[in-house]
Amino acid sequence: MTGSGDSTQSRVKAVLAGATDLQRWANPENLEASWEPRSRFAAQLIDRNSSVLDLGCGRMLIEKYLRPGCTYLPADVARRDDRTLHCDINRGELPGQIDDVDIVLMLGVIEYVFDLPALFTRLARGRGRVMVTYCDPETSRLSSFEQRAALGWVNALSRNELKSLFAAAGLRLLAEDQVDGLQWIYTLATPAYAVRPGRVAVLSYANAGNFGDRLGMHLLSSIMPAHASVEFLNFRPWQAPEEEPDLLVLGIGNSMFGPLLDDSLFKLIERSGKTLGIFGTQYRQEYPASRMKQLISAVDIWFARHETDLELYATPDTRCEHLGDWLINAFMMTSPVKDDAILKIGDEVKKNLPLDRMITQIQQYRRVFSTRMHPLLCALTSAEQVAYVEQRESGTGEVSGKFESMLLDIFGRTYPENRLWTVDRTAVIRYRDQVRRQISVLENTLKDLLA
Repeated sequence: MTGSGDSTQSRVKAVLAGATDLQRWANPENLEASWEPRSRFAAQLIDRNSSVLDLGCGRMLIEKYLRPGCTYLPADVARRDDRTLHCDINRGELPGQIDDVDIVLMLGVIEYVFDLPALFTRLARGRGRVMVTYCDPETSRLSSFEQRAALGWVNALSRNELKSLFAAAGLRLLAEDQVDGLQWIYTLATPAYAVRPGRVAVLSYANAGNFGDRLGMHLLSSIMPAHASVEFLNFRPWQAPEEEPDLLVLGIGNSMFGPLLDDSLFKLIERSGKTLGIFGTQYRQEYPASRMKQLISAVDIWFARHETDLELYATPDTRCEHLGDWLINAFMMTSPVKDDAILKIGDEVKKNLPLDRMITQIQQYRRVFSTRMHPLLCALTSAEQVAYVEQRESGTGEVSGKFESMLLDIFGRTYPENRLWTVDRTAVIRYRDQVRRQISVLENTLKDLLA
């Protein structure tokens, strides 16, 4: 910031006094509109949806250039509008929000700060990034005390000296960009901003060739927090993580059932920082309900595939959500093109067929018959009529129960096996919308568990 409404003598006097020139900055005529290109340049470096604290905001020129979703907090020694937070850096007066915002911004400010080491040390306690501009003596050719004091500037650090102060305070230099022929902008990270990756272990059947068991990995990838470092583990053959994870994700939408509920699984949950379950159940008569309830009690939160799962196994002391079968989010609503035959889907879907090609093939047919659950779920987004047969693969002849639970969730009723019935597309769309809302809850839960 430079001003034209006060004399050079008064500026030098303020510099020698070691205090902020309150009289100067209280006069709006001393706020230069010519710095607008600097504000426009800085705004390009700030992400969407960022919270921005503008220290020494002046005319608040940057606000109109910020990307959509940004929250703007102006702060200054003088009131600029009703939102202005009081801030006199030279008296150590900084807004309380300084530790909680994504960006602390200082454009044309630090030239007027007497104790830069103290300021930078204080800024390093925040959780986000710091962006500052500076006119260094070498670039600006304003190197003498008289030249800089005439502008009210109180320091004359070279770029290397300034970067040394950043480092000494614990601020890591992310980028330095030349704004114009006079000044540079420095983007800095606080120690809290450099978060270590959250260790996540995902235990699933994604190594199987089955259509549904593989789809969940793609959905999980789309909502996993950016800083997560993921290790993929298999139920069979059993794999344990190389080190204890911060978060264990148990399942990716597949089924949990008796043979998986062994001691190795419970020991892994005990060793993990937190556990999130994304699974349904099947062959429920073949193992004690108490064993599944023990599992649900052991995890921090369970996102259940079906309402039936919750009715059978949720207890008052467990944290549960009805996610729905989130694999439906992998299938867009579309219209089929083939009338001439019924597409019959069986165990061939276990053969590692390309997922995109399989989805396209299913969605081309007006009539689909499936002995596998998730191909049928896919068909509900496109086919006019479908039919199914429940799985009976446990060796006892018992049905898996998955088809019935899915149909109850989507349509509120079941349909006879081996008989084509007409798909209620309105019910399918309503279910997709419900699941999408719950996926947002799941995404936020992942962030919270890894915070």
